[in-house]
Amino acid sequence: MQKGKVLSKLVPARANLLSHDDLEGLAELLKTDLSLTDAFSIIKTKRNEKVIDKISERLKNGEMIEVIFKDHIASSLRVTFEAFISYLSFEMTLRLILSIEKEEGGFTKKVKKDLTYPILLLTFSVIGIYLFNSYCFEPLLYSMDQFASDLTDLYLFKDVLDVIITVMFVLILCGLILFLYFHKPKRQVLAYILLERYMKDSLIKEYLTSQFVLFFAECYKIGLKTKDSIDILRHLRSKPLVSFIASNVDRGLLEGKGMAGALDNKYLDERIIRFIKIAMYSGEMEGMLESYLVQFRKRFTKYCAKWAKAIQVASYGMIGLVIIFIYQILFIPMGVLGGL
Repeated sequence: MQKGKVLSKLVPARANLLSHDDLEGLAELLKTDLSLTDAFSIIKTKRNEKVIDKISERLKNGEMIEVIFKDHIASSLRVTFEAFISYLSFEMTLRLILSIEKEEGGFTKKVKKDLTYPILLLTFSVIGIYLFNSYCFEPLLYSMDQFASDLTDLYLFKDVLDVIITVMFVLILCGLILFLYFHKPKRQVLAYILLERYMKDSLIKEYLTSQFVLFFAECYKIGLKTKDSIDILRHLRSKPLVSFIASNVDRGLLEGKGMAGALDNKYLDERIIRFIKIAMYSGEMEGMLESYLVQFRKRFTKYCAKWAKAIQVASYGMIGLVIIFIYQILFIPMGVLGGL
């Protein structure tokens, strides 16, 4: 009985959450004149009837949908929902968070898919070489002492492996420490300020600019004014760097610079300024923002593909080098016997 309670705490209560299909169906229904109660009753199925009943009951008790809804959606949507619901209607907020999740999620999944195999390959290669170097290399060399008097090169190779493995583990440890330290929102902003200072034209700046453009474009699609969109993004706690960039843009707007002038700051990719100027001239703001995102994603995907290839080559190279030296060790007795 106690074990069951522990498991129930560890496993997320998915029965209390609306699925992505439920949310999309609800968003479509709310485009009509249906009431919230009717919309929820239409999307109700055997799978989601418990959560729908809970929501309906709370609505009947007079609770606001804004308060109820955040308790029944995934955590990845909850913070964004809370940021937008203060400015928009429930229907518009729902459409907005679903659109952002679709745009951002699809691109993120593709990048993860491209990099997962190379990173896992490198990780297991380093672990495998470490285990071989620690537990197999020394016994192999010791067993070959009776066949060859000079194993200096092989011992030197072992020392080189020790250095490589130590460097790799130190880099991984440093990366983990930095990740944990800069996980807090304020520290993320500090890290970006430092990176911008020393890496003027980095891909990180392009990536964060694309994040800002994505959120701004989605706000623009639903008809929000520029100032209102920037105000919302300034208070987006789930995306501290987007909030930081929006605050800088807002400062420029308050100084009377106009949108293009406000975007002309050191924390944004300068390419976005050209797109905005063309958009203001042509009247195709939505199309130009989408075009910027498409072009950035193509560049970023190519960049990730190059890194993935480089990581794979490095992994295969390390594995191949170890295999060559293993064969050299194993062929020592045959060389000695051949010389008799």
